[in-house]
Amino acid sequence: MKIGKRYLIVLLGAFTALYFNCGAAHGASSPLGTWDFTVSGGKSGSASLTFYKDYSILGYILVIPKSYKDEGTVLTANFGFADVHGQWQPDGNRIVGYLYNDPSETVRLDFPSLNGAVSAGGKSFVFNAQNEDGNVKFSGIPMPAAPYETMPINWTINLTTQGIVMYTEFLTALPAKNNLYTLTGVGANYCVYGYANLSRGKNLGVALWEFPMTDTSCPAWSSSPDNSAVLGGVALGSITINPESQSGSTTLKGVQQGSPAPKVTMQLLCQ
Repeated sequence: MKIGKRYLIVLLGAFTALYFNCGAAHGASSPLGTWDFTVSGGKSGSASLTFYKDYSILGYILVIPKSYKDEGTVLTANFGFADVHGQWQPDGNRIVGYLYNDPSETVRLDFPSLNGAVSAGGKSFVFNAQNEDGNVKFSGIPMPAAPYETMPINWTINLTTQGIVMYTEFLTALPAKNNLYTLTGVGANYCVYGYANLSRGKNLGVALWEFPMTDTSCPAWSSSPDNSAVLGGVALGSITINPESQSGSTTLKGVQQGSPAPKVTMQLLCQ
């Protein structure tokens, strides 16, 4: 009995020492807080991700597709706006984890592995994530406590395909969270809903869905409109906003929903 008790104490002591030594070995700078990311590589776009003390990750990503050829046909990978969540852990001087969204989402964003580091002083956070499109790089800076330049409220959008203005839409942009804005508006006999993500105060990403009007009124909108959208489009580019006049203009490039997805130019006037 004494031998058994001695071994039990030794094993518990060894396990406890190992546990605390592992904890002490965590040399990674903390990722806690909300980060403003640009996304490049296998996917392009922007993201806002919050890393919590319980090792969870919550946020959203706006993805612009990249075209590729399949047996001579130009196709595009899934694209749009999606909420994501995941887990993170320190691993020596690195941060490791994963990100994914719900399988029911139209836009599938699964990153089974991420690996990166926060710079000394916490001024930047870069990690690489792997998925079916290869390596995707997330380059982040801390989200400012105060929002970036306030987004102009009233937008006019001209969507151009092959040099022809196909749609003109009037939208209202309202702040939602961090650097995210919700978009609502109308076009010719249809309603427009979507999101705009203003990254680093200058990189603007827009995701739009359009629905036919029902008896001259707009239907209730779901953030995952799936195939009910007449048109889905995303675009990304840079914008300069005048904080005094609350106005700005830019031209964004993106794609519309379709097979193959046609390229579009989005002329955006804000005032």
